[in-house]
Amino acid sequence: MTTMKTTVWWTLAAAAILTGIAHTRAEKIRVVPVFEEPLHVVKYRGEHFTIYTNWIESGIWTQYHEHRYDLLSIVVGDVLALNQIPDAAPQEQSAPSGTLVFFPYADFSEAAIHRVGVSGDHPFINIGVEFRDQIANGCATGTETWQAPGVQMIAENRRGYGYRLTISVGSEVVLPEMGRALFLVPLGASEFDLDGEPWISKPGDFRFYDGARSIALANRGSEAAEVIIFSAC
Repeated sequence: MTTMKTTVWWTLAAAAILTGIAHTRAEKIRVVPVFEEPLHVVKYRGEHFTIYTNWIESGIWTQYHEHRYDLLSIVVGDVLALNQIPDAAPQEQSAPSGTLVFFPYADFSEAAIHRVGVSGDHPFINIGVEFRDQIANGCATGTETWQAPGVQMIAENRRGYGYRLTISVGSEVVLPEMGRALFLVPLGASEFDLDGEPWISKPGDFRFYDGARSIALANRGSEAAEVIIFSAC
């Protein structure tokens, strides 16, 4: 019988990066590039960023696949996910909605290899942002961060800053005009106006802006909405 250890996503993520260096054993299994893996659906591919989405139902596994570039993972909806590297037992990972994890895969001398599944009742819904350019030295010292009512900074890494925004019904927020790109990920079904245009979001939806610009986001729904915002350096 296969045994599984349960831990929280952000703790296991770091451990998985380290133990995932056992790449040489991967010749025993079929491994595909991440963007050839069927459950990694590419939504945007550009010079600096590639964005994909995952929607993995309970009992389903991805194929073993490899990562070579820095990756930002934004989880939508609570989930009990499974992570498995070659020749190791699956690890069960609890990730609450809004979990944001950065994987510094560009530091590795070889590709990191794993597969992902779901053990709980809820699907694994994820937005993955891959940083295709060279490693930056991090955000410049003294870089301005976003401070506003309803905003909580939840992550900081060499690729940018992550925030959790709560918007009350009828409120409008001007998103930060900073950094070189902006990512918006609602944490559920919501009704917004985005720069005056209606946006009825569903779980797994996102918006991406390449370049700094002023963006107004208004909550036109019947209850408060939560959105993950990532400002890339």
